[in-house]
Amino acid sequence: MATLGQGSAAATIASLQAKYDTAYQNMGAKVVGQYTQGMLNSDPLRMLTSGNVSQVTAAVTVLAANAQALGALTIARALAECKGTLVSNELYAKWAAELLKASVLENALALAEVLSSNNSCLNGVCATGAAKAFVSITTSVVSLKAAYKSYTTVPPSLQEDLLTITRAARVVQSDLYNSTKLCCSSTPQSTAPFTQYTSNLGGVLSSAPVNQTAVLETGSYPAATPSTSIPVMAGRLLNSAGVKNCVGKYAELPAQQVTHDLVTDSTGAFSVVGPVAAAYTFKKSYPSSTCDDALTNVTVTFPFSLRMPAAADAAVTAISLLTVPASSDASVLAAYAASAPSQQLVPAYLWQHAYSMYGYGSFASNGEANFLSLGGAAFSKRTDGKTPALLVAVLGSNTQTMSTFVSTQNLMMGLLGNTYGTDAVAQAVVAGAYRTFKMVDATNASETLTASANLVSLYSTTYAAITSDPAVTTGRHLLQSTVTSAQLQNIFGAVANVVSSTNQQVQQVVNTATVAAADPSSTVDTSNLMVSVSKMAAVQQQSLASDVGTLATEFAANPTTDQINSLQDSYSGPALEAKLAAVKIDKAAVEAAMNTLSQPATPVPTESPKSLAWVAAPVVCGCAFIAACGLLYWWFKKRSAAQATQSKDQYMDTMAEARSAGLDGGTPREESSRAQASLN
Repeated sequence: MATLGQGSAAATIASLQAKYDTAYQNMGAKVVGQYTQGMLNSDPLRMLTSGNVSQVTAAVTVLAANAQALGALTIARALAECKGTLVSNELYAKWAAELLKASVLENALALAEVLSSNNSCLNGVCATGAAKAFVSITTSVVSLKAAYKSYTTVPPSLQEDLLTITRAARVVQSDLYNSTKLCCSSTPQSTAPFTQYTSNLGGVLSSAPVNQTAVLETGSYPAATPSTSIPVMAGRLLNSAGVKNCVGKYAELPAQQVTHDLVTDSTGAFSVVGPVAAAYTFKKSYPSSTCDDALTNVTVTFPFSLRMPAAADAAVTAISLLTVPASSDASVLAAYAASAPSQQLVPAYLWQHAYSMYGYGSFASNGEANFLSLGGAAFSKRTDGKTPALLVAVLGSNTQTMSTFVSTQNLMMGLLGNTYGTDAVAQAVVAGAYRTFKMVDATNASETLTASANLVSLYSTTYAAITSDPAVTTGRHLLQSTVTSAQLQNIFGAVANVVSSTNQQVQQVVNTATVAAADPSSTVDTSNLMVSVSKMAAVQQQSLASDVGTLATEFAANPTTDQINSLQDSYSGPALEAKLAAVKIDKAAVEAAMNTLSQPATPVPTESPKSLAWVAAPVVCGCAFIAACGLLYWWFKKRSAAQATQSKDQYMDTMAEARSAGLDGGTPREESSRAQASLN
């Protein structure tokens, strides 16, 4: 950025300031400097610790832009070395002028074109492969840059986001450099070295050896440790009832280097000893995992992946997955900015927000319900011993949501093929549902779940997000390239008609249970209501989800298939009634399952979390790689202000000290005082 902002000797201060600001704007960064001169002399590390929301969020966008900039220059350097070009400071300046624009760096075709047209760089297969890999690796960085431009409060995910940027910076400046050189040295040139950035991008990024201690201790941010130690978390994994024998993973936030293996018991319960804020993932694809619903016996194939705060009691549901997109929603962060719990690494208000999208917000506002745990007076067992009406309503909404998630995932996977990552598609489905709920009615998700047109919008949004995201694609589409938009809308409409009509029947039960929950004198038989919900859930999540996947696969091979019309016939009228009648769930089974859920969760025996060694390496904030050296050297040489030079020299000394402090593998907690002292 200094290269682009540098003015001539005759330039005025105002023009020089404008050049710097324009350079940052062209990279998509937020232009809010620490000083009155805009971005000139504004150090992102100082901005991070300023306590000023605007400066903190701007600093993150600057670090994201720098990760992209240094990564792009690294690719250019590798391709130049492949061609035998002598790299110089002047050449870096030339590359910077051509490459460092968001419009270039965030478009693989545009980046490949610029690299290939540069006479100093090797063009062809390696330039194209490197460009595609670069855009894939930096997808998360671009998303964070855009998100932080819109934030009016500092999100609780700040630490995790800084780690994401740093890891991506490491990969594009080191791994991608090596991959590019391997491509050049192969005969003939091969893009094989780049495949890891699509087939295993998550693994590459998570294992990037960065100095996590230095990143995590660059400022005073919310800690992962709760203010009051919690001995054990008693959790539940829920669908219609508990999801049994489902294997999960626990990874302590923000670095996710302290892990723990989890598994649910026959009631869907699991435990974590000494919990802190962590990422939780439960899925069928883990070894020995079955993930069967204890009431319907349906195998739950949709993965549960979310962050949760430290808590004594927690419930993981399909609805709670919406806390993931909510955590980066600027409007949500702003709405709860004054909330004391918002200072947590994973704020509990996210659960209140997620369940409020289904119309249950008043129960939390009145103190009757805790949606993180599905506890509180409204979820307590009734005096007549019957299942709480609010629990039936929430489980009804939850099964609607899971049924919609599963059918949408099967639709996408069928259309696009198994070469798309299942987890990435699931994340896109949840994000698409969240966006659609907000667009249709932010306080009544049923308006989306029960309306065919709105479900079509959900499918279209999700399909577009998956097919446009280079980080999701791991192979070739199954879908015919000749399919028309109208044909695609045909299958979306057919699936939406069936899913919405079956959801409507569940919604009738949800409405009845919700009214009963608000009336203490209600005597409605909640067990019978839950029988209806669970039977429909079994049909939706088993045969319907399977049929949607089969239809989508057939459509991908033949968009004119007549099987589209038969789907609705199979799930309406007598055909649907026959499927429901075949589900053997009675009132006694429901009462047994609900009796477990309406009792306070109790911990199940488990091992203590096992710590893994913290990975450290001499890379801090993406500035250690040699691609930066030419740029920084040129900048230092040109700068005449002694104060600025001194400030940057201190910065480099600080980074070297922090780097050496992190090489012994200490955790952030163990190294916090040492790292903080060096950064001060």
